[in-house]
Amino acid sequence: MRGADDLWHPASLARDRESLPPPADGFYLTDALSDAAAGFVRDHAAQNPQAPFFLYLAYTAPHWPVQAPAEDIARFAGRYREGWDALRQERAGRVAALGLLPDGFQPAPRNPGVPPWRGAEHPDWQRARMRAYAGMVHRMDRGIGEVVRALQETGALENTLLIFFSDNGASPEELGTGGLWLRRAAGLWTPEHYGDDPGLEPGGPDSFQSYGRAWAGASNAPFRGYKSGLYEGGIRSPGIVHWPAGLRHAPGSKLDDLAHVTDLAPTALGLAGLDAPAHMDGRDLRPVFLGHERARGPLYWEHEGWRAVRDGDLKLVSRWREPWELYDLAADPTELRDLAAQRPQEVARLESLWQGWAASAGVRPWPWWNPFIRNAVAGVLALSVLLLALLLRMALGALIRR
Repeated sequence: MRGADDLWHPASLARDRESLPPPADGFYLTDALSDAAAGFVRDHAAQNPQAPFFLYLAYTAPHWPVQAPAEDIARFAGRYREGWDALRQERAGRVAALGLLPDGFQPAPRNPGVPPWRGAEHPDWQRARMRAYAGMVHRMDRGIGEVVRALQETGALENTLLIFFSDNGASPEELGTGGLWLRRAAGLWTPEHYGDDPGLEPGGPDSFQSYGRAWAGASNAPFRGYKSGLYEGGIRSPGIVHWPAGLRHAPGSKLDDLAHVTDLAPTALGLAGLDAPAHMDGRDLRPVFLGHERARGPLYWEHEGWRAVRDGDLKLVSRWREPWELYDLAADPTELRDLAAQRPQEVARLESLWQGWAASAGVRPWPWWNPFIRNAVAGVLALSVLLLALLLRMALGALIRR
């Protein structure tokens, strides 16, 4: 299914590669995904209990649109009254209390372009955006509980490896409303009130909103940056692992081992008694789960002109059309002290690693004009269609009046 689909009225549902009709009112995608996953576990236990199984449950929540049942949103009444600056500070403190980063780390400041909470426009609506987002997370959390209950009921929980993590940093997109009035003026059907409109309460079936750049920065605390960028706020995600029969760590233990999403496939294959193909990226995580230290080679990224490589604790990163920045993540996990000028040899070494990987992976230099031209052409075409529909409607109206 497509990303960022409407949770109340998704347009891209399918089962076994067969498209499904739009669901009726009262449907909520997160619940449907949870029910299907729990049903899969129960069906497998009933039909083939001795065989291993693999389940990949990928919620679209809490990506925008921020949509959640009213009762879940109501749970957070008054929760975000102090705004995003206080929430960022609170979450950085919680990270410190849990020992998830080295002692003495400094939280990154508010991201550029985000006003202080005291200068926020439409504060009541801003709080409502975050409450809707939290409601989505709460509903997803309940759904994961349903899957865990299914594993308990079927006796599979002890020997099932559960890995939970989010895909990347929180999304900073703001959804504009500029095209909505034109679509409606042209008489074109629109499924919901699209865009971040302060005059509309977010979360319900008639709303299609984001929670915005400021709250996304609070979600990514204590790191800097967002999804789409390659600072730690855009790529670092905590993971939770549960496997009573296989883990050699006490419940609640914290592991500092470095892993990447590409490690999941080799790990799953290894658990099934198979060797990962030679061309597959990633490393088997089973040694980590069994309590053995495991050296992790360099990791590489490229996304929309951003570049990054991490080797051990050193990370080299550059924004689109900007020079390289160097950070020691052991001493500076929130990337506040650029060491590039002080350690040019490390910059050269890591850049050479990145260039070698980029050549082998087929990475091409990001053409600054390409996305702008593509978006401009798409925008002109969409505007032309809307204007044509509006002119046709006006012409038909004139003919009818005659």
